[in-house]
Amino acid sequence: MPSVSTGSINLSVKNASEFVNTVKSGARILSFYLGSIDSSTIPSDSESRRNKVYEEASFFKKIEKSEVDLVTKKISFGSTAYQTWNSYTDTLNNFYITVNNNVYLVIGNSTFNTTQENEKIIATTTPTHTSGIQKYSDGYEYLYLYTLPATSRITTTNNLWMSVPDLDLSQYKGKLLYKKIDINSISDVSISYKNPEIPILSDTGSGAKIKLLTQVISSPDVTISNKKYKIIGIEVTNIGTTGYRDFDLLSSLTATLGRETSANINRIYNAISIGFSSNKQFDMRNLLQAKYALITLVANSSDISSVIEQTSFNSFGIVEDITDESNVKIFTESSPTKIISNNVKITTGAYLLGSAPTASEFEIKTAITLQNKSKYQKGKVASQRFSGGGSLIAEIEVSDKNSYEVGDTIKTAKSDNVFLINSVTKPTTKPFSGNVLHISNANFTLGTDSTKTFVAQVIEKF
Repeated sequence: MPSVSTGSINLSVKNASEFVNTVKSGARILSFYLGSIDSSTIPSDSESRRNKVYEEASFFKKIEKSEVDLVTKKISFGSTAYQTWNSYTDTLNNFYITVNNNVYLVIGNSTFNTTQENEKIIATTTPTHTSGIQKYSDGYEYLYLYTLPATSRITTTNNLWMSVPDLDLSQYKGKLLYKKIDINSISDVSISYKNPEIPILSDTGSGAKIKLLTQVISSPDVTISNKKYKIIGIEVTNIGTTGYRDFDLLSSLTATLGRETSANINRIYNAISIGFSSNKQFDMRNLLQAKYALITLVANSSDISSVIEQTSFNSFGIVEDITDESNVKIFTESSPTKIISNNVKITTGAYLLGSAPTASEFEIKTAITLQNKSKYQKGKVASQRFSGGGSLIAEIEVSDKNSYEVGDTIKTAKSDNVFLINSVTKPTTKPFSGNVLHISNANFTLGTDSTKTFVAQVIEKF
């Protein structure tokens, strides 16, 4: 049986970016709905719920481009130990931070960058720089990446996610950003150089340098030329002037530490880990593993009341490319249409010599059955109000929006009275059109609050 690989972060980022970019360009139009007069115990991700979207949806509203963003998990700066960015692992976590809307890549997490102190030093100094690389007094070193837009809805309302711009980090491609040294493995090695700076040799890049941090171990009486030093750390003094695609650390050490034995140089070589960023693909979204699309859904009371009278909702979802009966997309980039009803609205009154409808007979959630047709579907009352002259206007939640016609007779589960339908307003949406991307349960009621707004943020992982 062939092996199966599931670790494809770059593909996930690519797919997430393409999804967001098609929305931003207008090539993909999303809409969302609120609906369901009653709560459901059927799981949101089930096929049954997907089949009920057209029935449950009370209205569809276009999702604006500005409400769709590529995001990654937000890691707020605090008193904790962070990882450093590492070009050798596929399990990076906790390796970037946000503070005061600035986003930083952690490239150093201790004063001496030793493996012994890795992820053990608590960050205490808040980074403040807004360009380049800076090391702070607690030993942490940060590369400034970008600043989050202060007025963005994501920035102001979300503590879990942050937007990631489509930016290429060209100035940091092929640059030396990772360094660690295992000082325990060379604790008995001494060298005759104080803090030697070592240019990193390469066939492609140039300018990168590391410095071995040392501590003198010789007697104060020993002459400078004969002093011995213990290696206690490593730092990068130059990330490189041109991008690296290869490097030879052993030759670099040998070229600089000419007075040391080959055995000692090899031990130092084996204790050091340095890593360069990709010379080909080093961009913000791949760097921060931005494989999520955040979609913000917003509908205020004015939006909702402009198309329906229903005020209580128990589900919401996202649908792409809903159409009318002629297979024409209802929402387009240039279309003025922003929101449409998906409820059936009827006006009903007394049938023959029967009684007029009452509010209790058309109580919200009450089942409605047709009397003059063989229909097994039952509708539910989603809203009701009197319109004068013994007539009652009701919005009906039902799967088959064409069930009701003028002249039909109906009964409710509250009485044996029969009522006549005098008028019908049907939605223009084609049944079951569009692709359902998301369904969730909701608990939203407008009531008498004319300023209430429904807001939900949906994360789609790629």
